[in-house]
Order: sequence, then structure tokens, then C-alpha cells
Amino acid sequence: FAGGQLDIMTHFLLHTMPIPTPTLGSKAPVHVLDFASGSGSIGATIIARAKGGDGLKVHLLDADAVSMEAAKLNVPDAASFMVGNGWFGVTEATPLFDLVVSNPPVHKGVPDDFSVIMGLIQGAPKHMSERGELYIVAQSTVPVGWMLASVFESVDMFGDGVGRFHVWRGSNVEMSAEARRGVLGRTHEYYRMLRRAMAGDEGAGA
Repeated sequence: FAGGQLDIMTHFLLHTMPIPTPTLGSKAPVHVLDFASGSGSIGATIIARAKGGDGLKVHLLDADAVSMEAAKLNVPDAASFMVGNGWFGVTEATPLFDLVVSNPPVHKGVPDDFSVIMGLIQGAPKHMSERGELYIVAQSTVPVGWMLASVFESVDMFGDGVGRFHVWRGSNVEMSAEARRGVLGRTHEYYRMLRRAMAGDEGAGA
């Protein structure tokens, strides 16, 4: 994972979004997909934080077979490891996902290549449960909002506080007030952490 550490965008995504937990007494597992998983940093963190046992099923999907081999070592408790170009890696036997999470690659150029993120968003509804949610982190220059609005009824955005990147939520179900308060609380906590880190850097350079 980025030199053994989460990269800053993935860290913000995982700090901000709700970590799923299976409903007590429910026999239906919660299925989570780490889309464009790379070596599995998102999936590994969700499993570690959720402590969901058999009730939480985390699946990993990536186009790169070498990255997936690394993910098998990093996330041994994942429910499945899928290799394929975007949603083409998901089979009909794969369950619908209650949560899809991604820090998708954006290839800079002239023009910028948003094909991975567009494919993720456009194909997501077909692979999500009725109340499923999609969480994406992307740089602020990437037009995620209109992409999500073209396929989802409910779109939410949470910024990093300094305008570098945003966490986006897309779903066909409105975000509950309780969930929104939780995300905003964690976002503000991240702001405070960032300010303390920046103040420390300035002090070190003085």
C-alpha cells in the first residue's frame, strides 16, 4: 500500500465513509466491493475496522492480475478475488453489493482519461442491492458529481477541507440524517487532524 501506508486520498475516504456492520441477528451478510482494489488497502482496512466476522463479505476487483496476487496476501479474509477490466470481472454468480468503495485511477493527459471512473459509475446500479451505496474519492477537478447524477437519485459530496479532493456518495436511497451527521463528524475530525499536521510541519520548518 503506497510504501506500506495508505495514500492520503484513500485515508480520507476510509476515515469519512461509514464502515458497514451486519445487522445483529440478520442471516443476510453485508457484501462490500473494493473496486479497482490494487493490492487491497481499502478491503483490508474495512475488514479490520468492521470486525464483522462471517456477516461481512468483502470482495476485491482489479484489472491487474499481479496486484490481485498481492491482494491475496494482504487481504486473506476477503470473500473473493476477481480479475477483469472493470465490471467485466464480475460474474453472474457474484451477489449484489450493499456497498461499493473505490479510489479509482484517473490518468492525467490531454484530455484527462476518466474512463475507469465513468465505467465504475455507469455500471454500478446493475451490481448494487436496492439500498446499495457507492463511495468514491477523487481529486476535485474530476467531474464526479454529474457522472453520479446521471445514474443515481441521491448524490452527496464531502470535501477534504482544502479543496484537493472529495468523497462522493451515490445511491438511489437518500442518506439518513444520522448517517449524514456521522460522516460530517468524521470529516470535521479529519479537518482537525489535517490542521494539526500542517501546524506541526510549519513548526518543524521554523
